[in-house]
Amino acid sequence: MFFFFFDEVEDFLKESLNASRGETYEKNKTIGNTKLDFFLPQGCLRLNYPPNTVIESINTLRSGSVYHARRIIKDLKKECNIRAYYIFCDEVPSPNYVPFRSSVKTNDGVHVISFRELQQRKKLAIEYDDYWKDRQSRIREKAQDSFIKGRNTFFLGAGVSKSVGLPGWDELLGKLLDNLKQRKAISINDISACRNDSIGNLLIKARYLKQCYDESHLSMVSDMRDILYKDVGKNNKLINALVTLIQTGKIESVITYNYDDVLEEALHRKGVLHTPVDSSNRPLLGTLPVLHTHGFIPRQKDIDYDQSVVLSEEDYHKLYMDSFHWANVEQLHALAQTTCYFVGLSLKDPSLRRLLDIAASRGTGNATHYAYLLRKEYAQPTKAETIYYNMGINVIWYEDFLDLPNLLRSLNNS
Repeated sequence: MFFFFFDEVEDFLKESLNASRGETYEKNKTIGNTKLDFFLPQGCLRLNYPPNTVIESINTLRSGSVYHARRIIKDLKKECNIRAYYIFCDEVPSPNYVPFRSSVKTNDGVHVISFRELQQRKKLAIEYDDYWKDRQSRIREKAQDSFIKGRNTFFLGAGVSKSVGLPGWDELLGKLLDNLKQRKAISINDISACRNDSIGNLLIKARYLKQCYDESHLSMVSDMRDILYKDVGKNNKLINALVTLIQTGKIESVITYNYDDVLEEALHRKGVLHTPVDSSNRPLLGTLPVLHTHGFIPRQKDIDYDQSVVLSEEDYHKLYMDSFHWANVEQLHALAQTTCYFVGLSLKDPSLRRLLDIAASRGTGNATHYAYLLRKEYAQPTKAETIYYNMGINVIWYEDFLDLPNLLRSLNNS
């Protein structure tokens, strides 16, 4: 009977472990002087087991089983860095059974598990996760190794610009609407339509605003420029961290969804040769291309750049319906040929996710890119990790925005 149970536990582990994450098991593993049923060097994300986990399969829990396990793990913790010892039981005793109860109450790393209950529980999404920081340590090391090899790309989103005092997209659209109202260039009905017909969809709101600007013969881009740079600051730790990494020469290009030139100004102050790129130009030889896929609105007015701004729903549709649009080609090239680091992005934009899925479907199946995301913005962060991994991205969580600059700088720590 025991051997059948051993095989059943092994089949369960095969189903639970994620090989694409490097999760494996070794059976009949000898660690120190102890022979153990199963050893999980990378742990198991789905079961919430930490790295260096031991599993023993026992048909019936006996009085000495827990005592024996505690004695073993005490030695293995010191000598072999074993983190947890799980006893899988086929026949679980009464909850009043002393070793069973004590295994729940103590914090010595020994856990008695009802295998039958665990089989049922595995079918559920397990989001209670004590060991995410352990996984983060390994992912950060992997990100660092990739960065040091070179051939990297930064993808930058609104979070980068907002850190310098620029408005977010919602705030930008709200101020554009205020500008039209102050100039009496928009009717009460249009104001109502702009607010009510676009609830929950900023692209639709932008389309309404663009239509109102066109009808009033006003320059929407000029107003955007005034709003963008009104309260912008200069010294910023996040921008400085990005520039420091760019100075290493390991960044091939920067792809930004922001309109502003805050990064370019910081690069100029540090003497880094670069070219802002939109649909109207191409990078100069020997310079870092800063690709503004949604258009570029520099602080100093430039008619050529002003023609390329992508803002409204209609603009986005034109951009992403054209598979050979320069912005789509550049993004897919970066995703296919370089290691990409996503900063200040939520990764919730459907157009970006479509490009990520295309690149992932043509890749090796392993996640080769990295995204810095605020953990508290996700209700189920463990599940989000898995989803993004399948899209080709390793998630590097941060708990406070102030931690992000140091996390980025650590990429170049040898």
